[in-house]
Amino acid sequence: MRTATSSCLVVRVLGLIGCAAVAAAQEPRGIALLQEMERAIGGVIERCERSVVSIARTPQTPEQLLGAPGAPERITPAQRLLFQNQRSLPGVLGGMQLSRDAPLQPSGAGVVIDKSGLILTQYLVVRLGETHVVTDATGGRYLAKIVAADPRSGLAVLAVERPFRAKGQAELPDFQPLPLGEAETLGKGRFVVAIGNPFSIETDGQPTASWGAITNTALKAPRDENLNDITSAIDGSYRTTLHHFGSLMQTDARLGWNASGGALVSLEGELVGVLTTAATIAGHEQPAGYAIPLNRAMRRAVETMREGLEPEYGLLGVNFDQVAFVNARTGRRGVGVKTVFTGGPAQVAGIRGGDLLLSVDDQPLRTPESLQLIVGSLPPDQTVRVAYERASKVDEAEVTLAKAYIPQGQVVSRRPTAWRGIRVDYPTAIPSGVLLQRSQDGHLDPQGCVVVSEVEEGSVSWKSGVRPYSFVSHVSGRRVHTPNEFYAAVRDAKENVKLKFTKPLPAVPAAPVIPGAAKAPK
Repeated sequence: MRTATSSCLVVRVLGLIGCAAVAAAQEPRGIALLQEMERAIGGVIERCERSVVSIARTPQTPEQLLGAPGAPERITPAQRLLFQNQRSLPGVLGGMQLSRDAPLQPSGAGVVIDKSGLILTQYLVVRLGETHVVTDATGGRYLAKIVAADPRSGLAVLAVERPFRAKGQAELPDFQPLPLGEAETLGKGRFVVAIGNPFSIETDGQPTASWGAITNTALKAPRDENLNDITSAIDGSYRTTLHHFGSLMQTDARLGWNASGGALVSLEGELVGVLTTAATIAGHEQPAGYAIPLNRAMRRAVETMREGLEPEYGLLGVNFDQVAFVNARTGRRGVGVKTVFTGGPAQVAGIRGGDLLLSVDDQPLRTPESLQLIVGSLPPDQTVRVAYERASKVDEAEVTLAKAYIPQGQVVSRRPTAWRGIRVDYPTAIPSGVLLQRSQDGHLDPQGCVVVSEVEEGSVSWKSGVRPYSFVSHVSGRRVHTPNEFYAAVRDAKENVKLKFTKPLPAVPAAPVIPGAAKAPK
């Protein structure tokens, strides 16, 4: 096992057990304490390292990788060097098969989170449309598919499908998963172990390990740090994850530049973070290690993705100032509201433009980023207490959050079954420009509605004139506030279903009747 230790932590531990000034009679006890710590850390590494895997991806199909007869293309020596950066084997010129033990070029590491072969990794490690190959510490190699990938969390989940060389269905081993820990309970100074290095897993069958202490729990990724290949439509930066608003964990346990997707584990052997190779953050040392913490918001995202579903994030429904504001008269600090979306959560709760938001659920809003992080870490349909200042007086409102729109990059393997060609979502889960226009035009019903997010062309709903970004407030007289309420209403309807739209549809009645009995979404 290759174990890299942090020199600064060694000094700290030695300081705990004594230094050169310690009396000779105390030295054996100090050595014993150090050996006990070594055994504890070594035990954590030994238990957890089998759960860390290497992930490689390639645009080639499995058949092309294997050079199987009848494959659309054979792998030439030049292609092998280009795509896999590995040695060519002796053989017939023009097409050589990949050797059974030839290492692939990994894109990152991953962590097993279910014995069936579910693997958690960083978003950038995977890519839709490519072949993914997982290699474990025993040398086992498997084909895997993307179950879900979420650019907002910067995380993705793969599922092992079959052994790399198996033809058809083949039995898979029970993989060794790591339990998910609660990163929000860990503070500065807590010891953690980092395990990763996919190159070492590929070539040696052993990940690299390091140990250290948590040094920060609320770092912001730099605005130009790419954690998901998605840029902001507002300023073109990469500030499109929650981690750009201040959620990254910093540790002095370091593995090197290709740590992406590796495991950060507690001394209890629980997965508390997914390693990421974020660039140097201003004011912090360059060699520091960073991890996406598995706090409450990230665990919720992971549990959703492991089911193949889309993680959802809360939305307050306000346009706010980009800098914090301090009321010179009262001294109160917060985030200023420019405008509110008509029919959105904040407006319904009584918040207005010009208000100064002070806190959400007693968490102070010191910066605009803190507002985005706190609200974005909560699920839609959750009610929060928002304290605000208006005319130098403090008041409080209960706001039921809506859903933030993720413009691109989400990958899911399970979607709600379309009902009569319709899929619906929370009313705010549409592009910001469309939401602003629809809000100004009064499409969002303050009493509750859902938005038609998709209509299958040629379906009965399409023929009835239903189009995306139409808003439905009632199903056969029953008010609907959420997608689940909509699908339950159409499922429970006994006759033809009558949809009430918040605005008349072009060239069709305001309440079209969709023929046929309703069916529940799968």
